[in-house]
Amino acid sequence: MSKMSLAIIEALENVGWICPVDLARAAGLPARSVSVSLSSLVRSGSVLRKENPDCPGSFLFKRGNVPAGFGISENMSMLDRLLKEVRT
Repeated sequence: MSKMSLAIIEALENVGWICPVDLARAAGLPARSVSVSLSSLVRSGSVLRKENPDCPGSFLFKRGNVPAGFGISENMSMLDRLLKEVRT
């Protein structure tokens, strides 16, 4: 997992649903880079996404329940998430 992805996940640890601009500010990262990284984090299940009720066409993000961190492969996390879905 990249340093940027880890910084985003750490910034999401203590907040609820947050917009990408506020997340970028909290993580100290460029907003454009955060948006790109959020796409891959949503696909892996590390981050959850929902539509922003206050601003149609935009999204809010929140930390997912998938293990993430240094040494944890995104592919293994995705496989684990898919297996859990199949088993329930």
